[in-house]
Amino acid sequence: MTEEVFAGIDLHGNNVMIGIVDEKGRRLKHQKLGCDLKAIAGFLEPWKEQLKSVAVESTYNWYWLVDGLRALSYPIKLANPAGMEQYNGIKHADDKNDAFFLADLQRLNILPTGYIYDPVLRPVRDLLRRRLGLVRQRTALLLSFKSLYARTTGQALSLSRLKAMEPNETKTLYQHPAQLFNRFAAQGAHRQALPEHRANREDGISASAGTTLLSKALELAGSGAGPGPDHEHGSG
Repeated sequence: MTEEVFAGIDLHGNNVMIGIVDEKGRRLKHQKLGCDLKAIAGFLEPWKEQLKSVAVESTYNWYWLVDGLRALSYPIKLANPAGMEQYNGIKHADDKNDAFFLADLQRLNILPTGYIYDPVLRPVRDLLRRRLGLVRQRTALLLSFKSLYARTTGQALSLSRLKAMEPNETKTLYQHPAQLFNRFAAQGAHRQALPEHRANREDGISASAGTTLLSKALELAGSGAGPGPDHEHGSG
């Protein structure tokens, strides 16, 4: 009877490490390859009839490899990294040992696995996940703006009103310290493009005074305090 073997594939962004073990855990062969399906299949080909299963870790880029090997009739298992956290600390942390570790978990029948979604329906699932992420981000930004408005003005802003606003309208709601800083920063950039004596004559602000004003703007922006009339127009 032909002895069964198990393969583990440690997948990275631009390379893979493959390790093969037999039923007794003996390490038979390993190889580091580029992310090329033909090369990977060529390495596995001599073991194809003996392969009980091939484990691929569920990384961000597993689709092409799992789908490609399944299309070539390799018995693929998608390893679940979250389920393998319980084994942290009992193996060496390098690519070769990671690949053999995946193979050994299969051999011992304790490999945590994930579901391999139908490749035809997978894009729909991914699109829904992306939409969910965008909806959450939009909600977070809206709530953040409402909170900022309340902190700065002491007034409440309804979500329905905020959603109905045009982008330019939001800029007129209040004067935030960050806007004061932006003006000073823009002024500083303008000053850097001018000779020192000309910059001083043009706006009447010395280099030391400009630094002081910028520091004050940063202080106001960091504290969240709203600028009063003196901050807005200067006290003289």
